Amino acid sequence: MLPLLRLLPALIAAVLISCAVHTKECPPDAVSRACLNESALKAILKQGADGDWLVVRQYHKTDNFIAAVRNSPLSHAAVLDLKNKRVIQANSKGTHVTALADFIPGCHRILLIRPKWSSPANRSAALAEATALIGRKYDYLGLLGIDIPRRFYCSELALHIYRQYQKPSDPIPHPTAPDQLYFYGRILYDSGAF
Repeated sequence: MLPLLRLLPALIAAVLISCAVHTKECPPDAVSRACLNESALKAILKQGADGDWLVVRQYHKTDNFIAAVRNSPLSHAAVLDLKNKRVIQANSKGTHVTALADFIPGCHRILLIRPKWSSPANRSAALAEATALIGRKYDYLGLLGIDIPRRFYCSELALHIYRQYQKPSDPIPHPTAPDQLYFYGRILYDSGAF
């Protein structure tokens, strides 16, 4: 009986993963992808602001895993640096910068979200906070709810840059997954699935 109890979490995880809606995404053909990427870039450049979030579904194996475990169409988040046409993101490489033109082609779906704490008065400060965190290591344990100071996972970074503007009444769970970020902002653009 005891060996079966030890297997129970693995069996539950297997059932949940097998029930996931669509766990693997593949890029569309090159012509369609180029058109969709161009459309997304134009929308982000037109509607976005420094400190906005790009909450996305990417094509990496880790994104497929996150989507399966969370049964979610979204798997990653990044902070928009509109002025420099780039994103600041935290992934296994740590907190780093990626050109917007290089980030978008790796995405199957893109949501542009304006955080509820964002205002014209504090966007520069939020972006400066994200920029100051470039080079920090990835927070693997943070994904399990164990906070490691000075390390970040993607959605933790997105929320962290607005921490000084958050109110005690803001119910932010720890950990917070990318697919939960829209609760803390307004969706300005949704590319839909490519």
